[in-house]
Amino acid sequence: MADGSRFWRIHIRSRHAYSLMVCFSAFDIPEGARVFMYDQFGRYIFGAYTSVNNNPAGWLTSTPVPGDMATVEYQVPAGVSPGQLTIGMVAHDYKNAGVLKDGYFGRSANCEVDINCDSGKNWQLEKRAVCRLFIPKQDGYTYLCTGTLINNTAQDGTPYVLSANHCISDDYAANRTLFIFNYESPYCKGPDGSIAQSISGAVLKATTSHLDFSLTEMNQRPPFSYYPYYAGWDINTSGHTSVVTIHHPSGDVKKISGDNKAPVIANFTTGGYDAYTHWKVNRWDYGATEGGSSGAALFNQNHRIIGDLSGGTSSCGCLINCADFFAMISHSWADYPSSSTQLKYWLDPLSVGYKTLNGMDPYEKYRQSCDTVSHLSIGESPSLIDYAGWGYWSGTNAQHITRYAELFNLTDSAAITGIALEVAKNKYAGSTSVIQVYLWQSGQDSLPAAQLFSAMVFMNQMQENKRYVVPLTKTLFHKGLLFVGFEIFYNTPLDTFAVFSSPRRLTGNKDNTAYVYENNQWQSVLSFSGGTFGLSYLICPVFCDSLPPNAFPPLRQKNEYSNSDRLICYPNPSSGAFTVVLPEGLAEPVSLTLYTLAGEVVWHEQIPPLCREHQVKFAEEGIFIIQVTGKSWTGVSKVIITPSL
Repeated sequence: MADGSRFWRIHIRSRHAYSLMVCFSAFDIPEGARVFMYDQFGRYIFGAYTSVNNNPAGWLTSTPVPGDMATVEYQVPAGVSPGQLTIGMVAHDYKNAGVLKDGYFGRSANCEVDINCDSGKNWQLEKRAVCRLFIPKQDGYTYLCTGTLINNTAQDGTPYVLSANHCISDDYAANRTLFIFNYESPYCKGPDGSIAQSISGAVLKATTSHLDFSLTEMNQRPPFSYYPYYAGWDINTSGHTSVVTIHHPSGDVKKISGDNKAPVIANFTTGGYDAYTHWKVNRWDYGATEGGSSGAALFNQNHRIIGDLSGGTSSCGCLINCADFFAMISHSWADYPSSSTQLKYWLDPLSVGYKTLNGMDPYEKYRQSCDTVSHLSIGESPSLIDYAGWGYWSGTNAQHITRYAELFNLTDSAAITGIALEVAKNKYAGSTSVIQVYLWQSGQDSLPAAQLFSAMVFMNQMQENKRYVVPLTKTLFHKGLLFVGFEIFYNTPLDTFAVFSSPRRLTGNKDNTAYVYENNQWQSVLSFSGGTFGLSYLICPVFCDSLPPNAFPPLRQKNEYSNSDRLICYPNPSSGAFTVVLPEGLAEPVSLTLYTLAGEVVWHEQIPPLCREHQVKFAEEGIFIIQVTGKSWTGVSKVIITPSL
């Protein structure tokens, strides 16, 4: 390329495939390099995969790309070694299913119950722990199972996933497994869900063929935007009065099955497992299990895991011999002494001997701080304003306006985690109808310019008169003018989409924060309406405070220290180099520790006595807690690092 950067592109075709999944046998790329995968029409784009996805095993498995043709594109910045990128295998989906997303929607039997139906309303936390597993194995086939994020007594967010031994039994499978989160229909009996949130690869921590369980540690922690939940567990063998399982039958969207009776201890002879190490669910009161459900957690009435699915004979309409069997985690816990054959070593790292542990959201307090801010004034109500001829001033209309934007002026650096749309109209012609949402930086003319974020949203995911939130793939830190907007498409047959807005502001200053893209240029609605009125669109960024959970060392109360304990760091935000200001005359050595928001130590060093200013160079992007500790003094602060500054 003219700027010295390089890119490689390879087209892969496997005739009559319903989707293709690329498995990289060598994935070790440098910082700044990016890998994308997309279908031949460019409708499905997955990535960027970056150096963050590097892992010790060197493997990476992609999200399945719909269709029989896929393109892999590799981009490397100028002056950077290309690293290693090798395609080891391409998995061909040969089952005829009428492809949407990756082709598994609707494959399960008709008695299966969507997790967002009434039966799942009390399980909305636990559902966030459940993931669909794509498991390439050495026999050349790819298998479907279900896994569950599981908590440990350190509650440190280690991304352990519980599944079955017959799903993942060796390092080969663990290294190549693709974990897909939040694959669910957005509402009861609704459409297909998104498969965009995935993590590739894991390390096998414990399993044994004598007990049907496996515990893997994913190569990455699920980020904030995945809404992860680490499920709790219970190793008692009594006191369980009812059970549910949350699973992906036949690879379909997330389902829930329930039995209002107590499970019984039983012998599951299939597979040659140790005798009487399984829970038996004689018959489900609603739902069933299928292939793809294997490995799913069995939850008791207290919402804690007591087992994982081995197999059984349940099915829709089954009246007799309908039992399912779940490996008891009370046996998986410590029946075998080696750390590689038990759960206890990994799930009780503190050796506290708990028999039960509750679940945990590692971002709960951070999430509680999130909110939206609109420009709707006191006394104004959300409105949907008709456009002359047909359509709306905030969506599809006779003028064929394609893009809409709302202006925000961020006086301080803000952490943006999503885009919220207040949906007013949403009529779509088919399951492939989409809109595109954006964040734009302001140009010198105070109009939308450089694109900061973009995401495609299937219209069948949204409902009229309800808020829909599009999560960002990673937190965006921004200060100054910011535009939040969307793009619609005038297809035939016609889709209709609009968001709510403020009422027309016809008097006074005719305050306006709304913009439209018409005749290849942006202009304010005030200008577009000939100065008649101003508007504000109800499409807003989701802001979150930059200080999340109590996973890092606790901050002391203000009255416990003097003002000198408010550690000063500058510049903040920084691009990776910042200075820490220490109290004058501090005549003792101190230690400096940098923590992630999940409590992980990423930087530690000693600072000698009488140091007034100390420079730290740390280029990883994110929000961190910095703590400086001595015998008589401790200082704490938060720092924001954005290498793009």
